[in-house]
Amino acid sequence: MPVKLYQEDRAEWFDEFSQITEEANALVKTYYELDEDWHVMDRINDRSAPATCAIKLTCLFVERKLHKYQSGRKKVFLAEWFKIDRTTALHHIKSGTKLVEGDQVAVSEPTIGFMELWPLMEDIGIKLNVEGWLKRRDLQIRFINRQIDMLEMRKKEIQEKQILETHV
Repeated sequence: MPVKLYQEDRAEWFDEFSQITEEANALVKTYYELDEDWHVMDRINDRSAPATCAIKLTCLFVERKLHKYQSGRKKVFLAEWFKIDRTTALHHIKSGTKLVEGDQVAVSEPTIGFMELWPLMEDIGIKLNVEGWLKRRDLQIRFINRQIDMLEMRKKEIQEKQILETHV
């Protein structure tokens, strides 16, 4: 029996990578207090700390969270997405993994800010994280409602702390 090859839908993974990159871009813009028009896709070859951080966040998120694609295919997609070679994508994945797992502290890490942004990136509110891979609509809605409730509780806690701080 011939092996059936799984054909990825380019438009689908392009859409997913776009969402992931947008979230990484938003985090980096806030962290570095960059202009509103700053975008990592315009600065791939900058080698600046913000661009490096956004690329590393995206690459590691794809590697750790996007389980529907084989690892080798992820690197090919990342290389095509960022218009870099696969070795560079693999470098970002490996260095990000080492940082997250605590095996290594990069010399440049204090200036990049990756470790401060990774926890935020890991829980980003895109469809992949919020709904997961749930197919049933009722389960997707229940999952989203649970996320909204958790965010409302966190918001209330922050507002209460803010009120206490202003009265002290």
